[in-house]
Amino acid sequence: MEFNVVNYDSPQYKQGLELREKLLQIPLGLRMSKKTRDSERDEIHAVAIEKDHVVGVALLKENGNGTLRMRQVAIERAFQGKGLGRELVTFAEKVAKFNGCSCVELLTRSTSSPFYRKLGYKETGHEVKEMGIPHIPMQKELILPE
Repeated sequence: MEFNVVNYDSPQYKQGLELREKLLQIPLGLRMSKKTRDSERDEIHAVAIEKDHVVGVALLKENGNGTLRMRQVAIERAFQGKGLGRELVTFAEKVAKFNGCSCVELLTRSTSSPFYRKLGYKETGHEVKEMGIPHIPMQKELILPE
């Protein structure tokens, strides 16, 4: 398994976009709009690649004040439950540190919050509904190298 940051509009970005759409959007009756895709131009695109195929993806964006927001995390179904999500989040945290960020924040579906808790994320607020689905805001403080 290989973990990389890929360029917007690269073949790997497009594979990650298809994966996110398949797992996160289509089940809700949605599709990725051009406006949404265009807004991702300035985000960091972290991917997990197995045999030239993107099997995991996470979008990262610096929010200022040393905080990086992680969103749209998706793992190909055949790879779920095998530790790939943990490895991708760990890679995203390394990317955050490399960019000088000391905190990662996210808004996760409530059903995924136990996964993030196991990785050291803490709830930072009450459950909210996004697209009709319960979500929980969470964050993790990172220790930056000196």
